[in-house]
Amino acid sequence: MTIVVRTATAADLDVLAELNQVVQNVHAELYPNDFRTTVDAEGLKPQLAPQLANVAIAELEGRPVGYIWFNEQTRPANPFSAARRCLYVHHLSVLPETRRRGVAAALMRHAEAYAESEALDEVALSHWAANTGAQSFFAAQGFTPYVLLLRKKLSDTTEG
Repeated sequence: MTIVVRTATAADLDVLAELNQVVQNVHAELYPNDFRTTVDAEGLKPQLAPQLANVAIAELEGRPVGYIWFNEQTRPANPFSAARRCLYVHHLSVLPETRRRGVAAALMRHAEAYAESEALDEVALSHWAANTGAQSFFAAQGFTPYVLLLRKKLSDTTEG
């Protein structure tokens, strides 16, 4: 079983919308008040189209089974911190029936190779706190927490 990872093209936009449904399902299941249950494919395509150089698709036996979307992020130096350049991973998606076969790891290796080719020495990402599967996977890939994002929902104070 060979995993092939390749850069996405415009011809892949429909398949990316389908693969994004996996990400959307996780988000909607964990945080139903924050996320839609279905992907807005027609809205997603124009958002991803200009990013395709930073989207890779994993194929297993010629079938697309996952993707990764990343881009370089830069932050100039300021009075509080040094300048920073890193590769930021926005999405990592693998079809549930093809998990535990090395697909996600292959996609992460692709992103890391891209980062190295761009002289970036850091890959960063975030995942939802309740997504313990993602937490375990990323820890196994060598990622460690460095920022915690917290929120507090306030009661609705608008009067009806």
